Amino acid sequence: MGRSETVIRSSKSLNKVIFYLLFLLILPKERFISTYYKLFYMNMVLKTFLYNIFFVSISLTSVLFFWNNPLLLAATLIIVSISMLLVWRSKEDFLLYIICGAWGAIAESIAIYFGVWTYSFPNFIGIPYWLPLLWGITALSVKRTSFEIHGFLKKKK
Repeated sequence: MGRSETVIRSSKSLNKVIFYLLFLLILPKERFISTYYKLFYMNMVLKTFLYNIFFVSISLTSVLFFWNNPLLLAATLIIVSISMLLVWRSKEDFLLYIICGAWGAIAESIAIYFGVWTYSFPNFIGIPYWLPLLWGITALSVKRTSFEIHGFLKKKK
């Protein structure tokens, strides 16, 4: 790296420092922190929203294309489930996933027992064995979406 490149790089970083100092002097500190927090929070909401869209899209697409291959569908939904649980890393989410997956499967089994509907490839108590995974994914997605909507509306006031 030549001397001219060093001078250019140091002047660019000096310009950034000057810009931030002027920005802090012009804006009151509370306003600056508030603006920064709002931008940070909006990025968090957008990130969670995009994660939800991604996970739900993969799940729905997998069901649409692999419904006749239960093993492949189950493997795909297991990967999506693990990914969701790793992204959010919450014991509450894990418990919600397990409980909603189990209750969803039980409710579907009861409905099938009474003849309300049937599945093309039932594997276990009248339902496909990938269905509890899908119930768990749905529960996590609904929870995250509702929290983000609540937080967004609360911050907007």
